[in-house]
Amino acid sequence: MELDTAGKFHSKFGSSSDGSMWTTQRLDNVSSPRDVSTDGQSVVLIENGYPQPVVIWRSTDSTSWAEVYRGTQPSDPVTAFGNGRYVVVQSGSTDPASVLTSTNGTGWTTHAGFTEFGFNDLIFANGRFYGAERGHEFSGARVFSSSDGVQWTAHPTGFHPTLGNLAAGPQGLFAFGAGGVILHSPWDLVLTAPERALNGIMRVYVSGPQGANVQLQRGTTPTDWADWQMVTLNDAPVQVEDAEVAASSQRFYRAFTR
Repeated sequence: MELDTAGKFHSKFGSSSDGSMWTTQRLDNVSSPRDVSTDGQSVVLIENGYPQPVVIWRSTDSTSWAEVYRGTQPSDPVTAFGNGRYVVVQSGSTDPASVLTSTNGTGWTTHAGFTEFGFNDLIFANGRFYGAERGHEFSGARVFSSSDGVQWTAHPTGFHPTLGNLAAGPQGLFAFGAGGVILHSPWDLVLTAPERALNGIMRVYVSGPQGANVQLQRGTTPTDWADWQMVTLNDAPVQVEDAEVAASSQRFYRAFTR
């Protein structure tokens, strides 16, 4: 926050290309910024909608901002960008959370809600959107996932009434809850059983989240492993061939994300 000469506080927006050096700009028209997302060309900033309706702002230079959407009901929104679209999940005090989507950050389409509690956080990782539901003291919070921001799948987390934030890394998805709770869900990888071709080559297939970088290892015993190949997954199983295995050799394979 910045205090001007008239005694009024102003929010500030910070941007960085490397996470170390930051520049900040005063937000004269945005009183209470809630969340932000970017497609690399423009930035979408969501203004907290309580007690007023939610407002969405857009900028191409992080300096000048244009209002591109104004809601009709109070809302506490979160946003993320992925798979070519911006997604904003709104939550009201009584109505189920509604979803806004946009391919350019300017024109927005409203979709039906799917959870009465809303999200505390929304991120995009490994080709999907993930949202941390606020939950309730009598029912455990859930993590939701979606490839398009419109159709969502709920994943129960047990009796954890509050999930605050999400983070993603090579090891999987992490959810952080009240009381120091950290939940971890590894990314799904499927490695088929090795099959030998007629020419003696051993063949395996690996599938999982699109865009994931996967380290393949091989060994002559289940405890003797060596790095073999790195592959990047797409929307179909990736075939990998081992031409160095002898016809009578025993070979083991395993895979994990980097």
